Amino acid sequence: VFAPTITYLYARKQMSELVAFSRQAMTFVGLAIGLPVALISGLSAPLLKVWLGPEFADLNWLMSLQTFHLSVNLAMLPLLTIQTATNHVKLPAIATAGMGLVNLGLALFLAGPMHWGLYGVAAAGAMAWTLKNLIFTSIYAALVIGCPWTTFLKTLVSNLYLSAGTASLGLLLVWWWHPPGWAGLAGAAVSASNLAFSR
Repeated sequence: VFAPTITYLYARKQMSELVAFSRQAMTFVGLAIGLPVALISGLSAPLLKVWLGPEFADLNWLMSLQTFHLSVNLAMLPLLTIQTATNHVKLPAIATAGMGLVNLGLALFLAGPMHWGLYGVAAAGAMAWTLKNLIFTSIYAALVIGCPWTTFLKTLVSNLYLSAGTASLGLLLVWWWHPPGWAGLAGAAVSASNLAFSR
């Protein structure tokens, strides 16, 4: 959706417009993905209980671990177009392959010697992908268009703040009140969303 406009702005060398549009795209994706991800993370226990049955409710932290990092990582997708538009794809490819090896090694270590099991595999993927995007993708995209390296990190921090706040409110609601069904879950999701946006 955002790629044609980012490519067009770069082709016309409209760098200030490119940065503004890319940050708006990150914010939009962060809101569109971050809110559902935060709600799934915060309400994971009752969601699993209502959706799959009480025997799956104990997997709530695994579900949260697998989903929460998406609020940051999927918001980075518009920046990948900057790499393509500027024809800077070799180093990102090497970084992605390298981080894939780190992910594999970390998953084997956490799931094996550390005895984290499924949580180790999920944690390894979340850590590797988040580190790659925070440290490499956001900084590299800024540098290839001649901007300060913190240009896109500021947008990620605001997305992370909203997601973390919403997930925390969801956890507090679940601790205080256990939604009994789909209607209760919907009410808890609306309440957590309203409280998060009112701050």
